[in-house]
Amino acid sequence: MKGLAGKIRIFVKNFLDAIIFGTFTGVIFFYIFSVFFGIANRTKLSLISSAGILLVFNCMGIVLALLVTMKRAPHRFDPDLIGDCFTGVGKNARLFRNALKIFEIGNYPEVINRLRAIEERGLSDRELSVIYFYIARSYHIMEYFPNALKYYEMSAEKGMEHDVLKFLTARCTGELGDADKAMELYTAILNDEKSELRGLVRSEIGKMLLSREEPEKALKWIEEAIDLHENYAENLGNAALCCAMLGSEKAEKYYRLAMLNHISEPGAFADYYKNVSESYREKSDTASKE
Repeated sequence: MKGLAGKIRIFVKNFLDAIIFGTFTGVIFFYIFSVFFGIANRTKLSLISSAGILLVFNCMGIVLALLVTMKRAPHRFDPDLIGDCFTGVGKNARLFRNALKIFEIGNYPEVINRLRAIEERGLSDRELSVIYFYIARSYHIMEYFPNALKYYEMSAEKGMEHDVLKFLTARCTGELGDADKAMELYTAILNDEKSELRGLVRSEIGKMLLSREEPEKALKWIEEAIDLHENYAENLGNAALCCAMLGSEKAEKYYRLAMLNHISEPGAFADYYKNVSESYREKSDTASKE
């Protein structure tokens, strides 16, 4: 019954949107027709004729709008995540699509403002889960991690169950310093054989532990990812950093392999690897002297 009620609500909403948009479209076409008819025939339409023609155009506009709405063309961005939310010709759909266009160009504060404005327009829980996800994503990209985690959790509370949400929640949790909770979330994804993001989890755990300067633990996860050829070049680079921190001779081997396999931004990586190697070598020399 709940599913049927939801479908009825969506149909009524789409129908009302179609009436508004279709009537507006019909009026525009009527005025265009009237102008061309007047120029071509140099006569004025009677009141009854005008009303009849306007009614025809309005009906055509409503039918066209309904067809567009019911077609439910997939979203350009994240269609599997957004699903059937914000489709059609209604104002909420247009506002949401405009917000995503701004998201694409990277104006994240404006995205947040626009999505919050849509939030106030009486949305379903499913629609709110999508709104909260993109607010969270905007905060996350700007590295406002507490705000991002808050909205990721709000999205989940409203019913979003997509793997991407779980993955980003785990990443954000780790970036906030709660490694134990992040490990719990990552492990849940890793144990889910249906998850399409399992191949990224080992790399993420390795990066999280590396950022916490726990190179021995990080290397275990990173080498597992390398053996499985997951995110291969980047993991070779991270393995090189771990080994440099540990003073292992394998550091140079992993470094060369990372460069041969075209790690992203090789120049920046080379400089960072050199700095890490020198820093930990100095720490090791100081410790040995003491």
